[in-house]
Amino acid sequence: MSIAIEDNLNAEELQAVDAFRQALILDELLPSKHDDHHMMLRLLFIFLSLMFRMTCSAFMKNTSLT
Repeated sequence: MSIAIEDNLNAEELQAVDAFRQALILDELLPSKHDDHHMMLRLLFIFLSLMFRMTCSAFMKNTSLT
Protein backbone atom coordinates (compact mmCIF):
# COMPACT_ATOMS: atom_id res chain seq x y z
CA MET A 1 0.00 0.00 0.00
CA SER A 2 1.36 3.42 -0.91
CA ILE A 3 0.15 6.88 -0.05
CA ALA A 4 0.59 9.78 -2.44
CA ILE A 5 1.65 13.03 -0.83
CA GLU A 6 0.99 16.21 -2.77
CA ASP A 7 3.56 18.98 -2.45
CA ASN A 8 2.47 22.51 -3.18
CA LEU A 9 5.85 24.02 -3.93
CA ASN A 10 6.47 27.27 -5.72
CA ALA A 11 9.59 28.36 -7.56
CA GLU A 12 10.55 30.98 -4.96
CA GLU A 13 10.40 28.42 -2.14
CA LEU A 14 12.44 25.93 -4.15
CA GLN A 15 15.11 28.55 -4.85
CA ALA A 16 15.33 29.63 -1.20
CA VAL A 17 15.63 26.05 0.03
CA ASP A 18 18.24 25.20 -2.61
CA ALA A 19 20.31 28.30 -1.81
CA PHE A 20 20.22 27.43 1.91
CA ARG A 21 21.17 23.82 1.12
CA GLN A 22 24.11 24.93 -1.05
CA ALA A 23 25.38 27.27 1.69
CA LEU A 24 25.32 24.42 4.21
CA ILE A 25 27.09 22.09 1.78
CA LEU A 26 29.82 24.66 1.07
CA ASP A 27 30.50 25.02 4.79
CA GLU A 28 30.34 21.22 5.23
CA LEU A 29 27.47 21.58 7.71
CA LEU A 30 24.93 19.29 6.04
CA PRO A 31 24.99 15.59 6.96
CA SER A 32 23.71 13.41 4.12
CA LYS A 33 20.91 12.01 6.28
CA HIS A 34 19.38 15.51 6.46
CA ASP A 35 19.79 16.32 2.77
CA ASP A 36 16.18 16.37 1.58
CA HIS A 37 13.79 19.16 0.67
CA HIS A 38 11.49 18.85 3.68
CA MET A 39 14.35 18.81 6.19
CA MET A 40 15.90 21.85 4.49
CA LEU A 41 12.55 23.64 4.62
CA ARG A 42 12.27 22.97 8.36
CA LEU A 43 15.85 24.10 9.01
CA LEU A 44 15.34 27.24 6.92
CA PHE A 45 12.16 28.08 8.83
CA ILE A 46 13.97 27.65 12.17
CA PHE A 47 16.92 29.75 10.97
CA LEU A 48 14.68 32.56 9.73
CA SER A 49 12.61 32.47 12.93
CA LEU A 50 15.76 32.85 15.04
CA MET A 51 17.02 35.70 12.85
CA PHE A 52 13.65 37.45 13.17
CA ARG A 53 13.69 37.10 16.97
CA MET A 54 17.25 38.44 17.17
CA THR A 55 16.34 41.40 14.95
CA CYS A 56 13.24 42.21 17.01
CA SER A 57 15.20 41.93 20.24
CA ALA A 58 17.90 44.30 18.96
CA PHE A 59 15.25 46.73 17.70
CA MET A 60 13.46 46.75 21.06
CA LYS A 61 16.72 47.42 22.91
CA ASN A 62 17.44 50.42 20.66
CA THR A 63 13.90 51.81 20.71
CA SER A 64 12.51 53.83 23.56
CA LEU A 65 8.74 53.61 23.88
CA THR A 66 8.50 56.21 26.66
